[in-house]
Amino acid sequence: MNVSASTFNTKKLLWLNHQYIMNSDPAHVARHLSWHIGQLGIDPSEGPALVEVVKAQRERSQTLVEMARASAFFYAI
Repeated sequence: MNVSASTFNTKKLLWLNHQYIMNSDPAHVARHLSWHIGQLGIDPSEGPALVEVVKAQRERSQTLVEMARASAFFYAI
């Protein structure tokens, strides 16, 4: 027991999420990224395969939302 308030480390959570994205199968991440791309009003069938987008963006993105926003230019007409 400790009398001080607990803290939530958001930096560590982002780091952990980034590690999950980096080390997961790109096809698995692409399935989840598809929903986020759709929320931006983008049809992922009208551009590169999402698996390839994940491979290109996974080192730069900490979250799927961030990855979807950074990948929108792949689908710009």
